[in-house]
Amino acid sequence: MVADRLRTRQRALGRETIVTVAADMLRRDELDEAPVRIIAEAAGVSVRTLYRYFPTRAELMEAAAERMVDTLLHDTPVIDFDDIAPHYRLAARKFAADTPRLARVLTNTDMGAQVKARARRAYVNELIAAIEPLVGHLPPDRGRKATAAVTGVATPQTWMWMMDEGGLTLEEATDTAAWAISVIVDALKAGAAPEAGG
Repeated sequence: MVADRLRTRQRALGRETIVTVAADMLRRDELDEAPVRIIAEAAGVSVRTLYRYFPTRAELMEAAAERMVDTLLHDTPVIDFDDIAPHYRLAARKFAADTPRLARVLTNTDMGAQVKARARRAYVNELIAAIEPLVGHLPPDRGRKATAAVTGVATPQTWMWMMDEGGLTLEEATDTAAWAISVIVDALKAGAAPEAGG
């Protein structure tokens, strides 16, 4: 029984170490090029052990990307509606500074879309809970529209679009999205909300 618990704990630590090393390599833009042998050595495990936890390179990349996204999005939780814009600004800046390529990987690849979808669901749930006090009293269609406006602006795709199509710098896109979120939140605080129908 004790031996089983120890083995289970060692397995969890082994997987955790591999994910941590892979996330660090992804952050430094080294993971794509690194042979599995190098990743295993950096984690202090054998190649066989690495493959036991991650049978494919794609699964390892996904776990590393998930770790980074979770870290970036959840360092500062969204507590209430006044936190949404500052949280977005902080997360976007950390995201861009941590690994400039990660946002594009998450936006433009199948693996990134899967990772992002899982992290995004948790983040959107935080946003919905934070904005609920401002939209809870509204008719359902208006509350849904207001919530969709906030969650729609607070996306990597919107941020990337502002840079790629809008011609904004990374800093300008970050500031513009945070400003748009603040405008929506301030309008909701003042009692304004999207009209029904139209």
